[in-house]
Amino acid sequence: MNHGKGGHERRVPIAERACQWITVYLEQVRPKLANIESGVTLFLANDGLKYRPQQLTRLASKYVRRAGIKKPGACNLFRHSTATLMHENGADIRYVQEMLGHADISTTQVYTHVTINKLREVYKLCHPANS
Repeated sequence: MNHGKGGHERRVPIAERACQWITVYLEQVRPKLANIESGVTLFLANDGLKYRPQQLTRLASKYVRRAGIKKPGACNLFRHSTATLMHENGADIRYVQEMLGHADISTTQVYTHVTINKLREVYKLCHPANS
């Protein structure tokens, strides 16, 4: 269960591979980080405490830059890419909206811009000049 912006409760799916990595983390990594102040926080920083606001964003941003990606946004890059790829692979925009937790569909449409490759594919399939 996740509480996003505005404290709204929502459920989101998680891939089996991600679950496997969480199990590895819980069995092998978290026990080495945990201390009396860790509480029930799932993911712990190196000091054994929960991540502070913006700490994960800075960490993700560091690795995004190391990968040679020159776009701002860090965590939002992953969110945006996931939404766009899901939509391109056939997910209805309303399902993407629900996963992202958006109240208004117009907010979701920002995340699901059309890529040029998908536009070419649709053009070849649907344009009357290609019949």
